[in-house]
Amino acid sequence: VSDYVGRKPVTLWCLVLALLQLLLITPPSRTGAAPETYHACLVASRVLGGMSDGVLVLLFASLTDVADGAALPVLFGRVGLVFGCAFTLGPLTAALLLARSGEVAVLLLSACCTLLALLLYAGTRTETLLAARRSRLPTSLTAQFLLYFSPVYQLQQVSANPLLREYLFAFLLHEVSTAVYLSWILYLQWRFLWSAARVGIFLSAIGVVVGVTQGLLLRPTSAALQRWVGETYERAVVGTALAANALHFALLAFVSSGTAWFLLLPLSGLASFAAPVLRGIVMRTQPVGRFGSVNAMFSTCAVLARVFGSAVFPWILARSQEGAVFPGALNLAASAVMLCCLAAAVRATALFPPHLLRPPSRESVVLSPSQSDGEELVGVRTGVDGGESSSAREHASSPGPDPFAGGAGVRRLRTDRTSPV
Repeated sequence: VSDYVGRKPVTLWCLVLALLQLLLITPPSRTGAAPETYHACLVASRVLGGMSDGVLVLLFASLTDVADGAALPVLFGRVGLVFGCAFTLGPLTAALLLARSGEVAVLLLSACCTLLALLLYAGTRTETLLAARRSRLPTSLTAQFLLYFSPVYQLQQVSANPLLREYLFAFLLHEVSTAVYLSWILYLQWRFLWSAARVGIFLSAIGVVVGVTQGLLLRPTSAALQRWVGETYERAVVGTALAANALHFALLAFVSSGTAWFLLLPLSGLASFAAPVLRGIVMRTQPVGRFGSVNAMFSTCAVLARVFGSAVFPWILARSQEGAVFPGALNLAASAVMLCCLAAAVRATALFPPHLLRPPSRESVVLSPSQSDGEELVGVRTGVDGGESSSAREHASSPGPDPFAGGAGVRRLRTDRTSPV
């Protein structure tokens, strides 16, 4: 939706929903409402929470709006640093506050932080996607509108685009494999008899290691690999990170000491390079009007992976507890999926070498709706400031790959009044 109306209004809407989510659940917690009322408010709160989860997607899209393509992996890594710190400090703060003041205090603190973020964003953040660079809204408010915003339409766009299909498939396998993290709480308590506090310390340590490596080490590591292997360094970063992740999970499957899990944390930091680099490679090939929807596809892959992982890995853990399989089977399964991800990433980077993908740089192509049936759409090139630098019906190709179909030049489409632009 932000591709059509801008990033700021949609981000504000998500923050408002996040605030309402917390305010909805706070009164039943404070008044000690009946279990039925509490559960109903909890379900409604989670619905609002799911609707507000687009903030991270919008953040990635906003960064893509204003940054050069080559800088995107590093910027996405710094986002990982911020979230790593947040996921480290948040649970620890909540645990301390919960022990001293109770659940209501935690919810009120979360609501205050969300309100502060809302006010700061509303007052200081400017729109990163100017009107001249947005995709045009469909002319029909019925079938075309629903088609544009339906998940089926977005999946059709992915399947029709070889570049997106290859890279998003690798990203999906990566997220499926890392969904094993969700089962580690129960695994560590069962396998090594860890207390909840020690499990929390370990998960916080993962957040710190991943955040620091993504935010502070991704740039120098990429620079070192660029000097060593040349322009194919992005492929080397992805391959090395995915191989490290597969090795990390495989080692965790066979270690018999909880201390070894802490000693292997550096491997998880190196493994965290893969996701921001994959996202950055894909995003720099997209026109401005597609940043929001393509970032949403990445988030959809992550959600689907969590759903799958939440069903499969706990089942493997339960089988291990019953003695049907050996104790580290769930980590070995995660390693096997990560090896499949490595193979998919190798295939994607071989078919579409990152160093040959032309970044949109400071210009983007905005598609204008056709004025007559069957008329060919044209690209309108706009500068950073949103003003038109040139506009013409472009029939000649410009150098570089088509970000949608892999061809060269400005994308040209044919349309009629009954199909989306």
